[in-house]
Amino acid sequence: MAITAEAIFKYEGDTIPYTPSGAAVAAGQVVVVGDIVAVAKQDIADGVEGVLSVEGVFECAKTAGVGEAIAVGVKVYWDDSANVVTATAGALKVMGVTTIAAADAATVTRVKLTPNG
Repeated sequence: MAITAEAIFKYEGDTIPYTPSGAAVAAGQVVVVGDIVAVAKQDIADGVEGVLSVEGVFECAKTAGVGEAIAVGVKVYWDDSANVVTATAGALKVMGVTTIAAADAATVTRVKLTPNG
């Protein structure tokens, strides 16, 4: 009797393939693919396959101002229209969790990507 695999290993999974359609993607640019928030590892030309990181810790922009502090270990979301992370979910996609605390005045924080939200 033949055994059929239920799953076949393809690659480690710290990156996913991505082909931009309509515009190139710059290295370090955050890209939302369905429910996945990922980061381009290098420049990717429009229509050319590249890779996006779905694991790792990245320094990301955040909004500065009163009430904008984010503690360490907080789930954060990617605001694709403002290009910042925020602790306010709304209809935004989960990016990951913070690895450092960021005060109200901070313009960046560090985020450990969480590929499955």
